[in-house]
Amino acid sequence: MVAGASASTAASRLRLLADLATSDLDAPYGGFHTEAAIRAWSRADEAASVVQARVDTRRLSYITSCFAAAGHADAPVRAQLLLAAVVGAQHLARTDPSSQRTQLQLLVSLLLG
Repeated sequence: MVAGASASTAASRLRLLADLATSDLDAPYGGFHTEAAIRAWSRADEAASVVQARVDTRRLSYITSCFAAAGHADAPVRAQLLLAAVVGAQHLARTDPSSQRTQLQLLVSLLLG
């Protein structure tokens, strides 16, 4: 879920992140629902859990750095909220991940202030 370097500002990187998190770019690897399946697997398998925790830590660090670059002193809190929303969106969008895109974009805008 690392947004590309082509996004020039922290705000645009966060918006790109919301788009990528609700895209079908990973369709050849199982699609949008793969993330939810991996999370379910990590609850039952210790090795998967370790990897999932490492991935979440990297994601949270990246999102935190974006909010910090946008000037938010409470960047870790905002990052946690956005990551929780992304994870939740992956569980709620059963058939159409694009249905969550608008909500995530709204949340990014609200969190950016």
